[in-house]
Amino acid sequence: MTVRCEMSCPIAPRPCRRAPRALLAALAFTLACSTVHMPVPPELAEHTELLEARDRSRLGGLASESFELGPYAVKDVDRDWDETDEAGSDSVTTTKTEGGYTYRLGAGALTLAGRCRVRSGKSEVDFGKGFTASAQGFARVECDCGAGASLNLEGDVDSYAGTLSLEGRPYTVRAIMQDDDGWDQKSPVGYRVDGDAPLGAVEVAHPGRVWLRRDLEEAGRAKLSCLFTGLLLYQPPELR
Repeated sequence: MTVRCEMSCPIAPRPCRRAPRALLAALAFTLACSTVHMPVPPELAEHTELLEARDRSRLGGLASESFELGPYAVKDVDRDWDETDEAGSDSVTTTKTEGGYTYRLGAGALTLAGRCRVRSGKSEVDFGKGFTASAQGFARVECDCGAGASLNLEGDVDSYAGTLSLEGRPYTVRAIMQDDDGWDQKSPVGYRVDGDAPLGAVEVAHPGRVWLRRDLEEAGRAKLSCLFTGLLLYQPPELR
């Protein structure tokens, strides 16, 4: 759910103090709003174990991003500064952005280091007289959690899809773009991973939930949870 706040202050001989208070109120309203949820396919719910995120801030990137995910602790989240290149030709402006983040996931003596690189871009056409239009953009995210655990996703305005590798086995990743009420969303509300049978899923809408296939060994469970954490921390760009 997105809350857009547009305000203007009339010119006055003294500073206008209404905007900060209104912005705080809008922020409080946003934090109080309930989030959308991912529809959970029956085959996932039946054969998987649920891990729920706890103590996770809504202010991703603006506050501590440490949180608990089932038995795991997510710590040391560190985001790189985004680097953006902009190029123009006649009335078309193209922007490309690259960045990334690292984190750690652990339980007891187990610690995995996660790393994700993100790229995105889009073109904007200026028709003059204040009219602009954005062409379809793209987004890519690549995460790994050590040997034998990686994922690659590519997205556009309609969907995100890609592959996941776990312990040498390939799986497909597909974004879920509708919430559990059937409404289309601009960004994924979750992702599911499938091979011959469902491997798991992650709901990225705050605070986040993860489903893991029950017969996974502990090493595989930790690595898959680590990759899903990368998607929980991913902040998809506006592609339209």
